[in-house]
Amino acid sequence: ENSHVSEATYYRFFIEEFIPGDLEEITYLDADTVCLNDPTKELEDSFELLKKSDQIIEIKELDDSEKINLLHKIAKNRGWILPDKVSKFILNHFDRDLYFLCNVIKSIDERSLSEKKNITIPFIKKIIKSR
Repeated sequence: ENSHVSEATYYRFFIEEFIPGDLEEITYLDADTVCLNDPTKELEDSFELLKKSDQIIEIKELDDSEKINLLHKIAKNRGWILPDKVSKFILNHFDRDLYFLCNVIKSIDERSLSEKKNITIPFIKKIIKSR
């Protein structure tokens, strides 16, 4: 089953690039969250409990194999299979920034659909030349 992953979903991966680095904490409320009362006090209490617990999660940079796996998942969610050779080529010839790579997959998908072409290394080279 194909599922659509919105552009907004990808922004969540890169939120740290858009907020000041000196923040001690930030609260992200999803777009479909409704607060009937001011959640500030309850959130502050929850943060204090988290700080004292061992449930803090560190998000690490993805290594190359994890980036390739993510690119494969994104392609699959868009309804196509990203060949291994092509994913390695993309990783070696494009910026390794995850947001950029996700957009590369989107662009490749759109271009292959509009040109009715299979996704191959020669096709990717053609896209690179036309940039």
